[in-house]
Amino acid sequence: RTVIIQWVVLAIRNLCENNLENQALIASMTRKGVVDSSVLLEMGLTLHAGDDSKIVVMPLNRHASL
Repeated sequence: RTVIIQWVVLAIRNLCENNLENQALIASMTRKGVVDSSVLLEMGLTLHAGDDSKIVVMPLNRHASL
């Protein structure tokens, strides 16, 4: 799980480095909520939007108790 996040961060960095258009696109994004992901579900994980507006990856069983 951590490795995937590291690759995502690296990919976004590479897309944005010296690219003002991509930087502006990402800066203009707004959070619309969380979506269900079949890949996350297969891994036993889900996304949860906390009260502080942060999106957290959580185990399915922990999310169910919230």
